[in-house]
Amino acid sequence: MRAHASLPRNAERSRPGLLRLDPQLIAIGVLGGLLSGLLGVGGGIVMVPAFTIWIGMPLRRALGTSLLVIAILVIPGTIVHALLGNVDWAIFVVLTLGVIPGARLGARIALGVRERTLRLAVGTFLLVVAIAYAAAELTALAEGRG
Repeated sequence: MRAHASLPRNAERSRPGLLRLDPQLIAIGVLGGLLSGLLGVGGGIVMVPAFTIWIGMPLRRALGTSLLVIAILVIPGTIVHALLGNVDWAIFVVLTLGVIPGARLGARIALGVRERTLRLAVGTFLLVVAIAYAAAELTALAEGRG
């Protein structure tokens, strides 16, 4: 019997070092890439919930894997948008000054809190973003700006 036979459903796929051309992982990649190119989103909003819900990946591993995927995911979309003139380079430079230390601090906090607290924080953040964005878009549509 294999050593990991007692793992919960889908847990085998979430273990590091197991590389498989799994249709679910390919679907997550396609969905993440499509939404990244179309809407400018992908990482925490698409990948983390997909990793944790669809394949049962532990949240901390999902966060780290998502960040690495984002690093690759953003390259083609960024190139296309830059070529089309859709990048504000001044804002990019200023935000980068805050993003680098902020990401380091966020990763350190994520590693230091309990899994339950981290799940609550991620879920709450996604809910707040969804509600705020929906309200802003509905307001813009009602005012005829959309």
